[in-house]
Amino acid sequence: MFHIKQSTQGLDVLLDDRVLLQGINGVVTLESGLNPDLLAMQLHEKEGADRYGNYIDYVAEASGNEGDLRLMLRFRCYDEAIACFVSWESKSFFVSGLSENIANVNGICLQVSSLEHESNMLAHYLHKAWWSRPSFPQRLEDIPQKTQSLLWTEEGIFHHILPVCSSLFKAELSGQSSGLELSISAHDSGYSNFETLAFVLTAGKDPFEITKKTAQWGLRCSGSLVLDREVRRYPESMEYLGWCSWDAFYTDVSEEGLLGKMQEFKNLALPVKWVMIDDGWLDERNKALHSFQASHEKFPHNLEGVIRAMKSTYGMKQVGVWHAITAYWNGVNPESELALRFKNELFRTHCGKLIPYPDRYRGFAFWDAFHSSLREQGVDFVKVDYQSVLVNLLSGAVAVGRAAQETHRALETSVGLHFDGVMMNCMGMASENMWHRPNSALSRSSDDFFPQAENGFAEHALQNVYNSVYQGAFYWSDYDMWWTQHRDALRHSVLRAVSGGPVYISDAPGKTDPDVLWPLINSTGRIFRCDRPGMPTPDMLLNNPLDEPYLMKIWNSKQENGVIAAFHVSSVDTPLAGEIRISDVPLLKEEEYAVYEHFSQSGKWLESDGVIDFTLAPQEVALYQLVPIRHGIAMFGCIGKYISSATVMQQYNNQTKFHFLLQEGGTIAFMSKQSISCVRLNGATVVHQRQGDVYFVQNQSTDEPNWLEIETE
Repeated sequence: MFHIKQSTQGLDVLLDDRVLLQGINGVVTLESGLNPDLLAMQLHEKEGADRYGNYIDYVAEASGNEGDLRLMLRFRCYDEAIACFVSWESKSFFVSGLSENIANVNGICLQVSSLEHESNMLAHYLHKAWWSRPSFPQRLEDIPQKTQSLLWTEEGIFHHILPVCSSLFKAELSGQSSGLELSISAHDSGYSNFETLAFVLTAGKDPFEITKKTAQWGLRCSGSLVLDREVRRYPESMEYLGWCSWDAFYTDVSEEGLLGKMQEFKNLALPVKWVMIDDGWLDERNKALHSFQASHEKFPHNLEGVIRAMKSTYGMKQVGVWHAITAYWNGVNPESELALRFKNELFRTHCGKLIPYPDRYRGFAFWDAFHSSLREQGVDFVKVDYQSVLVNLLSGAVAVGRAAQETHRALETSVGLHFDGVMMNCMGMASENMWHRPNSALSRSSDDFFPQAENGFAEHALQNVYNSVYQGAFYWSDYDMWWTQHRDALRHSVLRAVSGGPVYISDAPGKTDPDVLWPLINSTGRIFRCDRPGMPTPDMLLNNPLDEPYLMKIWNSKQENGVIAAFHVSSVDTPLAGEIRISDVPLLKEEEYAVYEHFSQSGKWLESDGVIDFTLAPQEVALYQLVPIRHGIAMFGCIGKYISSATVMQQYNNQTKFHFLLQEGGTIAFMSKQSISCVRLNGATVVHQRQGDVYFVQNQSTDEPNWLEIETE
């Protein structure tokens, strides 16, 4: 169990008898820039219980010489987690009524002199205001500024610190020459008496389980009504193939261009089921929203007209549109009728921009009107961009936690009312956004897909896969759009196959290759989607696959089947060796699996202590499925699909006969520990071929389900 002890260096956090965090001390910085002198901390403890279980509160207090100032650290220790609360109290001065407010940035810092083990760490930090990426520091001082998650391991036990953005304050980690520092900032002034949840710490053998638990404990202990990913409803519309206008047209999107692309999909008989009309469609002036309508120059039949045509003529089931969390990049045009109509629902920032009011009631009034207009024009969902700009626009006016909490509540209340809660969150990986979206399920997990970027796939994959380790506890990961005619099209398609999230492309007119997409979908356009966000395999979790000689391995699952994709994205320009083990997919429980590799069409048996060796050349990819063995048979399904095991709809056996209902036609593969005497497809005997340990059955591709019967000797 976790507990706290006081040492000569400060406060120590222990798990049983092991010191995890050593020498914790608090430093306060006032608005004046001064650091008040505080007496040595005094530690006491108290047992208690709440609806989450029994706990021990360890409370450390440090007061000013006059007793008018007090810093308090409260560590609530449960069996599974520690929640650290920080409070500051400043008595107001007699007569003036003034008190000592903390600085708006880094007002309180918790300094940690050392971790138990300072190598093999995974830190997630904001490398841009709205995007995070992984870092693999070997020393505390190498941990980047604005780190939002820190994972490390020692003796087979993983530990995870997750800084919290509460309803007011935002906590972040950073490495210093003196150790690790956790800073607490309101990005606003006037705070002299408060308590805030600063961080949560968990430990365990399964890193993916503890990162999930850390987020859950953080939400519980903060009293938040925000949901974790497992409770959020994945949108049904996003179960299908989509297309986005951004990389096809950028801001030159128009009615003519959209309908031309729809005709192309129709000619290709490609079942794209939803469209996102990205930035460029709105009526704006100088990047500020002028009205709720589309640009008349680009959309002569208005938004309603083009959406009606997309649905009635081209069979689109859902059409979404883009807008910013500020309405448009520069907010609302102050010279517009909107500015006058919503003068009480718009907030003027320090830089003069009018944005939806960061208040759940006043902000909702604006969003309700905007979204009501969109819904009347046939819009089914929205993409909301530019989310992490709030701290920049509202710094010094509204505390960062409050700005995010109120803005997201106003926004998502309207989205729930008009679009059944379906929205795509974008440019929003700052912790204030992650901690405060009440209900929406999808969030972008990387910077944009940049078609022209040299070696762009490696960074794109790294961000999506590793960011999902911590963001995946809150949201389903959106790996972004891509092009099917591109040097990395194959790698992007395999990456989307294991993402567990939406699959959508952004091909320009005349640039769609259906062959790249069919392995991802069935005949109706429904994705063969994995069960959770794709993440790095445990053995690769703390290794940097870009700069070190390691393959990037990603695990996921589909029901009882494991999925592993492997990519050579390393800067090491030679072939790299890798291994496949059952333990690469933490959820797998059987002692033996049959393993099928998609591109080589090869299969092997794999026991719990076994390993499959393989090698990839630079930029090469492999895709493995681990399928359980039932009565000597392992069914891989229709192998024309990347997640072929998902094509198996039903299976049962009767002594020596095995029956499988397959979703569609196509070549079928399976492995058997017994000799095969006969194979029947829809009741008719068919020829089966064997290559190594894998049996193949050729089946004409159809859109209808097929029954396969295997009879063994």
